[in-house]
Amino acid sequence: MNLGRIRKEKDPIKLDVNDRRLIKSFYTLPLNEEQIRSAKLIWQEETARAYAQRAMQGKTNLAESSEQDSLIMEQLIKIIEERELNMIKHAEQIHDRQMKSFSWTPTIGEHVDYLDVRVQVETPGFRTRVYRKLAAQPYILPFNSAHPPHVMKNIPFSALLRAVRIYSHSENLAEEIEKVRVMLLLNKYPPAFIDRHFKRFFETLTREKDSKLLLGIQHSEFREKVLEPEWNKKEKKGIDFNKDILLHFTYTPSLARFGARFHQIWQEIFEDTPLSGIPVILAHGLTDNLKSILVHQKPSKTAIKDIIETVEQ
Repeated sequence: MNLGRIRKEKDPIKLDVNDRRLIKSFYTLPLNEEQIRSAKLIWQEETARAYAQRAMQGKTNLAESSEQDSLIMEQLIKIIEERELNMIKHAEQIHDRQMKSFSWTPTIGEHVDYLDVRVQVETPGFRTRVYRKLAAQPYILPFNSAHPPHVMKNIPFSALLRAVRIYSHSENLAEEIEKVRVMLLLNKYPPAFIDRHFKRFFETLTREKDSKLLLGIQHSEFREKVLEPEWNKKEKKGIDFNKDILLHFTYTPSLARFGARFHQIWQEIFEDTPLSGIPVILAHGLTDNLKSILVHQKPSKTAIKDIIETVEQ
């Protein structure tokens, strides 16, 4: 049986062990151990095949072919090592370019801006105030939006709390309080609503309904007070799912007093019954607006078609 003939039928690809293209083909191999082992196996197979062909043809002896194959193998190993060095050099160049792009130059100025705080050095301490970018707009949740009342009530309170925590000097805090008032007015908050919840914040912090104590000599004491993580935190009552009743409903401005009215009707109907002592918890859900329809979920084809027809008309 002719072994060379069988191998030729099984492997129709002809590769010459002396072909330099075979060496260059290793440039396309990723440099990992598994593929290097595969390359060595392929090389050994082609070397054995070349030995059989040379023995049949009688052109050269085994010693000469072995020496020539060793030289080719050395060249192959040298090429692989050079490629590894080139890859390492390329990676170092990329790293150097990235480090240059992140380089920074220290400068000396009157203040430092970090997130929403501006810090200014003043002997013997610092002066901190709110930092706003030039592109910042005085936009908050509009008063006429379809949100429950407790959300609206919390906005003026939170704005003043943020200002008191950031501002280190009372004269700057007084200016910020007026800026918060103007911002609320621009977003259609009624003046009476603003005054009522400003007084609620001052009373919660200073026990007085105005800002005199907060903007006076005790400003630092009140600021230290609100900087405590536990300030004004109320203990939330847990929900007993085996006993409490959860009532989910979609909130609209027409249902602003729905909660109080519902509890009143509940007590009138179930008075002197076992249900009178069971808590009913109202869970608000917001109505679908244009943003939720177009952004958070894909609108239906009917809705898109109606919009197009309306625009064309």
